[in-house]
This record gives sequence, structure tokens and C-alpha cells, in this order.
Amino acid sequence: MSVESSENLPKKSEPPKNRSKKMILAIGVILVLAGAATLIAIAYLITDALINPEDFGPINFLLDKLTGTERAITITTESGHFIFGFDQPVGTLLLVLMCIWVLSAVTGIIRTIISTGLKLVDVANSWRN
Repeated sequence: MSVESSENLPKKSEPPKNRSKKMILAIGVILVLAGAATLIAIAYLITDALINPEDFGPINFLLDKLTGTERAITITTESGHFIFGFDQPVGTLLLVLMCIWVLSAVTGIIRTIISTGLKLVDVANSWRN
């Protein structure tokens, strides 16, 4: 019966803790890069909506559905109807503001993703080998 030397045994590539550190670091970097790229895209969309709102997709779609003679809000009271309508420029302004508001909410979510990625990078860098 012979004892095999340690040279013939398969060697482990890395300790498990080191692999976990690299994986967490990679996930953190991916989250930060994806969040930054998405924020740049949102900044482009907001700029496009402010410069040329008629060519901005969601606003253009909604403006096609909205005409200046349609009623935006109708309230029925005892004395009659109260109708609130607006022309196309006011409607465009309201739609631009609404789109910017929605994009700012998405920006808040992306900010959370970026901060989570930065925390993962910080955790991975604080681990000892």
C-alpha cells in the first residue's frame, strides 16, 4: 500500500472565501455600471423631452389621443357642470412634466441600485483573504 504524494492530488483553484469576494465584487461593479448607464439614458430622455416634446415617444402618443376640445376633468355639481379643458401647448407642458416626474421616480430606484452596488464593492474590499 503506497501513500500518494501531495503533488499528484488535484489542487483547489482558490479558497471559497476568495471566490465569494470576487463574485460579490463583480456583482457590485455590474450594478454600478448598469445604473450609471441607465441614468445617462434617462438624462438623454429628459433632455429630449424638454427640447422637442412633440418628437418624444410617450408625449407624442398621448398628444395624438388628446385634442384641444376634449374635456380633461368634468365635475357635476348642483348648479351644473364644471368642465376643465386645455389647449395643446398646455397639454404638452403637462405631459412633459408628467413624464419627467415618472422618470425621476425611476431615477430614485436606479440610485438605490447604484448605492447597493457600491456597498457590495465596499464589503468585498473589506474582506480579508
